Amino acid sequence: MRTTILAVSLMVAASCGGKSEPAQELTTVGIGHGPEGIGECVDPPAATARAWAMGLDDNAAGRVVVCRDDGEECRSIDVATGAMTEHYPKIAGAEYDKPGAVVQDDGQLLVCWGQTSCKRRTPSAYEKWMQAVIGDNATVAVLSSETDKKYITTMDQGLTTVLRFEVAPGAIDIVWRDGRFLVHAGENGETHGYLYDGKGKAIGVVGKLGGKPAIDLGPGPVELGKDGWGFLSTDASTVAVYGAGGEGTRVETGVTDVPAGMSDVATAGPGKVAVALGGARYGDVLIVDLAAASVKPFAAKHCDEDAP
Repeated sequence: MRTTILAVSLMVAASCGGKSEPAQELTTVGIGHGPEGIGECVDPPAATARAWAMGLDDNAAGRVVVCRDDGEECRSIDVATGAMTEHYPKIAGAEYDKPGAVVQDDGQLLVCWGQTSCKRRTPSAYEKWMQAVIGDNATVAVLSSETDKKYITTMDQGLTTVLRFEVAPGAIDIVWRDGRFLVHAGENGETHGYLYDGKGKAIGVVGKLGGKPAIDLGPGPVELGKDGWGFLSTDASTVAVYGAGGEGTRVETGVTDVPAGMSDVATAGPGKVAVALGGARYGDVLIVDLAAASVKPFAAKHCDEDAP
């Protein structure tokens, strides 16, 4: 048996460049009824169920939150025992003045700080801007292509170039956080992650550690405490964690039966990450101890749909 709490989502369009931002969102929550109460099991999942690892539960120590599909069902899971309870997400407040950057259809860069302060910059004749992101202190980074090469250009709030450096030629998008970059690059049918420090120095390829190849990158980076970034392969078979200088740890999860793109990863507290498995294994969680390179699996209870 299953009941559902419906969701409400409001959208507010910013006046600068027509950008839309979510103002308030309450996701849908499914409730599984097990023999011991609400939320201690999950309804039998479909093979296409997408899992989302939401990180630590703000309402209870030593627990992580896992959600299904578009927040259709959320659970709080004890990282020591695997015990499961219902979880209700908080309502997010509006972020009217959040800065944003976008490459427009005409090729120009548009950056807005709040709803009224915006600037534009036109690329040079020989380059094409592909993506723009906001970094620390509301500065800007742009991924661009020039013939067969790709570059990242960082700019100050006046949109004046601060740094320009070449990145992997297969680059398709970038993440800029904590003073460093992740570049997603398409290579031989896989997505690889290239890491660069704040000065443009290459410091690693995600998963390429101990003589093993780069992983086909899925979720990440997720914040793992001070300066830590965590990643998961798209098939959930490998976790990789990197520090600010490119030092890394790779742990094999042993998972072989989850469809690509269905799983997620998040912090599970100091020195640990949680892998939320998707597909027919939705509700199953792996707690990975990075120092010990060990994996503790917790299999989810499935609810009896005929229970009252």
